[in-house]
Amino acid sequence: MQCETCGKETPVVRRFIGFFGLNETHSRWCRECLPAAATAAGLPPDDVVRDFDRCVEAVAAGRTEYEERKRRRSG
Repeated sequence: MQCETCGKETPVVRRFIGFFGLNETHSRWCRECLPAAATAAGLPPDDVVRDFDRCVEAVAAGRTEYEERKRRRSG
């Protein structure tokens, strides 16, 4: 997915495996455009960026954990 403001690729902020398989949710804005979008929505930009970073880190950690489990199972 691409940023609604600048068109850059946005990261995955949430992922889970549901009944129909893997479901990934991308952010609507890139990290650089997020503070302006938060301000326009009347939200505190620092809190929104902190939550965004936390979500992106959680997705990265989940992917790493999955790859590690997969590697251990295969050999």
